[in-house]
Amino acid sequence: MELGTGTVSAWYAGICGSGYKISDLVPGFQLYRAAVMCIIRHMRLHIKLDDDLVAELDGRAGPRRRSAFIAELIRRGLDYERRWDDIEASLGILTDTGHDWDEDPAGWVRAQRQGDPRRSG
Repeated sequence: MELGTGTVSAWYAGICGSGYKISDLVPGFQLYRAAVMCIIRHMRLHIKLDDDLVAELDGRAGPRRRSAFIAELIRRGLDYERRWDDIEASLGILTDTGHDWDEDPAGWVRAQRQGDPRRSG
């Protein structure tokens, strides 16, 4: 940040290093003191849960940790779904025949392992 010019490295949507000028957004604004360099915005959701599910959530997440716990579970679930999307998209790409390993799969694997100098044994 350059003091006195109004240049801030991030102003909107938590993007650090974007170089927005507050004076461009707010006419006549001058920045004379140090300020927070990055604004992080969160989206709030309203989710209905059964009482027993909330009780178990509280037991696992601990006090005042519900949001972080739920966010981590959603990240894991979305990662799991993306992996399955990739697996399903790749189905049928390889043909059933015409591979180097068709005649002797174990021999092909053995040859691949012996041909790799990083492996021992």
